[in-house]
Amino acid sequence: MPSNLWIDELYKALERYSSNRSKYPTLNDFMPEIVRIQNKLSADELLSEFKSNCPKIIRTSLKQGTNNVSTSLKEIIVEYDKPMASYGISDKGKQPKMDLEWQNKERTILCIRVELEPNTKYLLDFRSVFNEDKEGFPLLESFELDFTTGE
Repeated sequence: MPSNLWIDELYKALERYSSNRSKYPTLNDFMPEIVRIQNKLSADELLSEFKSNCPKIIRTSLKQGTNNVSTSLKEIIVEYDKPMASYGISDKGKQPKMDLEWQNKERTILCIRVELEPNTKYLLDFRSVFNEDKEGFPLLESFELDFTTGE
């Protein structure tokens, strides 16, 4: 989990401690300031801030639940709303043979080159823990793209 949600405020407080050692000779003397910071924390606000920082998948070139997908389909595009550090698809369901690569330097558009078999149900399971943005935030929600090929 990214550390910048409330650590920044704690870090600033510790800088105040460091630059005011005559007022706070020991960390124990400064502890009431740290307790004040912690007492101001709101779990709901921290969760809301965390969620607002999480990336999302905003578009896929293949609609969720599509049937009769042609086996001539050679790529699926997945677009994230933020630059990503990592991508990953779990092996929860049947997957096509695939090769993944970023399509832009910002790492927001992922191209999945696929080889599809006829009459097959596929599941591409984008688990939140495998998909993190460049600041370490995971996908807000895991995303499952399932589809079935025709003949």
